[in-house]
Amino acid sequence: PTGRSEYFKRGTTKQIMDQTPAITEQRKHEILAAAVKVFARAGLEKGKIVDIAQEAGIGKSTVYEYFASKDEIFLAIFNGFFQEYEQMFQHIAESDEAPETKIHMLIDTSFVYLKEMLEGPHAESWLILMEILVQGMRDQGHGQLKMSLADMFRSSMKMIEPIIAEGVASGVFRKIDQELGAFAIFAALDGIAMHYYLQRDRVDLEKIHALTTELIFNGLIAS
Repeated sequence: PTGRSEYFKRGTTKQIMDQTPAITEQRKHEILAAAVKVFARAGLEKGKIVDIAQEAGIGKSTVYEYFASKDEIFLAIFNGFFQEYEQMFQHIAESDEAPETKIHMLIDTSFVYLKEMLEGPHAESWLILMEILVQGMRDQGHGQLKMSLADMFRSSMKMIEPIIAEGVASGVFRKIDQELGAFAIFAALDGIAMHYYLQRDRVDLEKIHALTTELIFNGLIAS
């Protein structure tokens, strides 16, 4: 409300309409960043809207202006992660590189992203994502989730399918079902990320990166 009155003092309604979306997105980002910190400290169950508001330096009612419930915040955090991941996949899929190079890029990008998520400034986000995923699977099983996790995963897998099809058509990859191939590659990368998080004190990331690349290509390349 205060920000909106400031806009009316500064200029026209058109200027307000032009600037408000950017401010709205910025405020959403601030709330989600605060939510990750709260959930990292207290967990998903104990972290509350009032705690998120305090972390963000705003009132509880302001949080509700952007998110109707804590579940909506969960979904927004998870969606943000997946959108970033999908953008990387899409960039690779739409590139002019050869299909075998694209697969290499998918694997390399996934491992680089995993390392950045676990060792970078946003490392606390990874555990939150795992918690949201587990809760989402439980809620989806009970028909309580407002989105389909399966659909979210499938949209990422779909980006791998044309790469496999292109490789098969060119004779570089052996003849395999492109949908199942995409499923296997995505599930392998996703599963490795989860298990590496749990056992990173026992597993060398560079070695598992190299071995994963070798195994995937051994299964794809035509003899």
